[in-house]
Amino acid sequence: MKEKKRIDAASDEPVFRQEFAEAAKDLGFAVPPDGEAMETGRISVASVTKRSPDGKFVVRKERKGRKGKTVTLVRTSGLSEAAIDDLARELRRSLGCGSSVEDDVIVVQGDMVTRCGEFLQKKGFRFVISGG
Repeated sequence: MKEKKRIDAASDEPVFRQEFAEAAKDLGFAVPPDGEAMETGRISVASVTKRSPDGKFVVRKERKGRKGKTVTLVRTSGLSEAAIDDLARELRRSLGCGSSVEDDVIVVQGDMVTRCGEFLQKKGFRFVISGG
């Protein structure tokens, strides 16, 4: 039996495979727009980024890992860091509660799922409420 070549996941060296290009397209990943990769279907695994479905925000309530305190998480999609910071500041001021930014998620203190949804709707953002 032919020995399989192992790919080191920790290395920074890009891996080019036809299967990755097809799987990435099927899973909704954005394929980088360089000519050779698009013509041959070969892409670099390191350069693939996940697209957000339909540009929707996801609003949900969470308690885990926060010492029993309830927070509302607003997962943003496709916004720059500056835009996320501005949106967190507007949420903080309009809802009258604390908020912070962790990666691309806005963390609002308290159970503010419906109020965050109303705020996002007024601003014209599309959102989904996750969980019960």
